[in-house]
Formats: sequence, structure tokens, C-alpha cells
Amino acid sequence: MPGDYFVGVQQIDTNNVTIGAISQQYTPGAVFFDAGTGWLPIEDAGFTFSFIVRVNNPSSTFVGVNNVEAVSNISVYPNPTKGVVYIMNNGTVEKDVTVNVYNSVGQIVMSRTFGSFMNEKIDLSNLTHGVYTLQVRTSTGVVNKSIVISAK
Repeated sequence: MPGDYFVGVQQIDTNNVTIGAISQQYTPGAVFFDAGTGWLPIEDAGFTFSFIVRVNNPSSTFVGVNNVEAVSNISVYPNPTKGVVYIMNNGTVEKDVTVNVYNSVGQIVMSRTFGSFMNEKIDLSNLTHGVYTLQVRTSTGVVNKSIVISAK
């Protein structure tokens, strides 16, 4: 969506995030840093670059959240679907599970919480056709699955 956005990054563990710089994407007056006395434009320090952030763990979509080791234990079918999706947890029963469905621009278009989760059915037939990310959040981590909603 058009507009101004702010992204803040705090590097906690040097193994998860690399912070770098790129001069080809520099926009004057758009890059700031905290010099310990408050936010200053990067130009005040004599630099003309933008910061870049690279997550060093490409297997994880969300920084700071562990992926569920039992990725193979969560299955989603049918895929593609006309709307009804079954989520099967072939492992143990999980407590307090949240299922989110994200559209292609990262907006949550459906969210549901389960007190007890094993095998569940969700109806996405109200969504337009397209590709979505179905996210299953448990107390031990996150599993993301792509699903396609199609009329065929």
C-alpha cells in the first residue's frame, strides 16, 4: 500500500540477522539511525546509503519464532481447494493453537483459535481465488503452508 512506513531492527543474536548498507537504494531524508541521543538522518553522519536487513535463517518465515520440528506432522488438503481445507496434525494433540490465513500482501484474512487441536476443518470459500499462506502457530513454533483456492 502507498505511504510512509517505519521498520525498526534490533539485532539480538548475531547469528540471525545481518545488517548491511546499499547506496543504490538511497533516498535522502528517508533513512535514520539512533545515535544514542535520538533519531538522526543518516546524512548527518555523512553517509548516503540505506540499511538492508538479511535474515540468515531462510527456513524460517518469522524471525524470533522457532519453526515446528514436526513440519511433516502438519498436512493441509486438498490443495488446490474450492474452499474447504482440512488441517491434520499427525502428532500429538496441541493446546491453544492459532490458525491464520494470509493473502498475497500479508494481510490476515481469516484467524481462528483452537483450545485443542488435532484434525480440523476450515472453510475459506468466502475468499477470492488465489494463493494464500496458511499458518499454524503452536506453543512450540510455526508451520506455514501455501494453499491455492480455485474454482476448478
